[in-house]
This record gives sequence, structure tokens and C-alpha cells, in this order.
Amino acid sequence: MKIKPEELKKITYLDNNSIGDRAVLLMPLWDGEEWKQWLPINNGELAEIKPVDIVHSDYLAKDAVKETDLWIPFVDFIWQRGNWPEIYKINHAICEDFHNLATSIAKINYFFRNRESIGGKVSSFVETEIEYIVTLARSIFDLLQETIAKIWKNRISFLDPETEKMRKQRNLPETFSKIVLRNKQDIKTADELQNEYGLPTNLAAAYYSCAGFFNALRKVRDNIVHGSGSVSGVFDTEKGFCVSPNSKGFCDFDIWDESHKYNENISSLLPWLTHVVFNTINACSEIMSAFSQQIQFPEEMAPGYKVFIRGLNNEALISLIDVAKGEKVWW
Repeated sequence: MKIKPEELKKITYLDNNSIGDRAVLLMPLWDGEEWKQWLPINNGELAEIKPVDIVHSDYLAKDAVKETDLWIPFVDFIWQRGNWPEIYKINHAICEDFHNLATSIAKINYFFRNRESIGGKVSSFVETEIEYIVTLARSIFDLLQETIAKIWKNRISFLDPETEKMRKQRNLPETFSKIVLRNKQDIKTADELQNEYGLPTNLAAAYYSCAGFFNALRKVRDNIVHGSGSVSGVFDTEKGFCVSPNSKGFCDFDIWDESHKYNENISSLLPWLTHVVFNTINACSEIMSAFSQQIQFPEEMAPGYKVFIRGLNNEALISLIDVAKGEKVWW
């Protein structure tokens, strides 16, 4: 529903002078004492309500209300400074996919806690969830690239005439593989990206730093979707789910060490799950951060506030932090 511009002045967190032509996605505000929310009613007007609490939503606050509420730089930056009409639906989809990654990790944790009652089929449950995580993570990269491409085409211009001419002549591809891979398999260097598209140095470097992980993820996903293979070989042990680091689907991820081994043949699945989830989320933040360092974006729409993510399964993502630190290996 379209809101009358003058109605936006009711929203206390908004700097109405900085909105411009960006989309304003209404979300709850925690003002330090209570929740507030502005909702559209008839005739493009807004009404203020005061929720008792929220369960699944992004929200604005100066600090996280709960320890399990997440601050992800990409989500915060896009809402605050880059939420134009042509991309806000794409970025909403990315945020929902972050929630879905958390849900998948929570499901795998649930499978382990209930492995005895589930029985011998528990490994197939985990294998199916791994396939979903891979497919989901791969799609997030394309949504990210679609966002970058639309901003590049519609929302920026360079002061240098030659650089601006090159930008106009070469639209960025809207799929991640097309920008970072040569011949669908070889990773382009940062110099190649600069020469081909006129990318700023920091942005080209960020693409290159994420390309190796993306390519490994892409191989697994393409094998699942286009090939005859699927993720298989998840082993159910008393310490946790395991896979063979040398098996198809996992051999392109060089992440396991001696502490992860269950025996000489299989290792804990947790480091791999952590690697995939965090590298996917971090890539969005790193690439957008590099983009913003050399491109001037509009000012924040809600200065002094941050966008936090609250979801039913945030704890599952937070539990992976200890895995990433090397402090936790098993369930």
C-alpha cells in the first residue's frame, strides 16, 4: 500500500529529508523501553500501535534487545542507504533466505537430538537438508549480484568521463557466476574484473576473494540440480553427523583439520555447515561494503539506529560461532 509522504513524518525513527526516492519498509522500533510499529490503514494513512513483543521480524534499535538478535551489515546497509524500489523485493528475499539458513541448521540439530527415535533414516534427512542449504546459498549469490547490477546500472555515475563511459557501455551481469568466472569454470583475477567492467579496485578485490568459495559451492549445487549425483554419505555417530572430506561434494572445501576427525575416513559435518553459512552471509556484507567505499550512497534513513534480525531459529546460527572459532567440533 502506498503511503502519503506527509504520513511518514509520524514515524519517529525516519529522517524524512534523506528518504528521496527510496522505498521505506516499515518495521518495529525498540525505543529502549517499548515496541512501536506504524501500519498502513485506509487512504494511505499510518496508525501507530505498540506490540507486546515480536517473534519473527527485522526491527530498528540502538542496541540488540536479545542476545540472539542478529546484526548483519548487509541487511542494515541496504535498508538504511540503498533500498530503492527496483531492489527492495530482492533484498527482502535475501533476508528471508538468511532466516531459512538458520532454520536448516536448527533442523539438523533437531535430527541429531532425536536420532534414536528417528532411526536409520536420519542420515537421509540430513543429506536432503544439506542439498537445500547448498541450493539456497547458491541462490543468495545470484540475488546479491542482481542487487549490485541494478545499482550499477540505475543509481550511480562516475565523475571521470572515461570511467563513466565504460560503465554505460558494460552493464554488470545479474548472475554471480558470469561476473567472477571465465568460461564457466576459471576464476577471473581482480585485474580482469577491473579491465572488463571498470569496477572500483575494492569491489573487484572483494569479488575475487569470494570467488573461490562460490565456485566450490556452485560445483556441488550444479551436480545436485543438473547432474545425476546428490549429496550422500552422511554418517550418524554418537558424537555427531560426519562426512568424508574426500567424497564428491565435499572435496572442494579444504576446511577440515585433525581435530575434526572421527576416524581416518570421516570428519564432523559441523565445520562444513559453518563454512557454508557464514561465508555466504559474509560475502553479501563484504561485497556491499567494498561497493559503498568507492560509491557515494544516500544518507541513512534512520540515523542512530541499526537494523536487527529476530527469528525463531537465530540460536542455531549463533551456535555456529563457536565452531568457527574452533571451540566446538561436535554436537
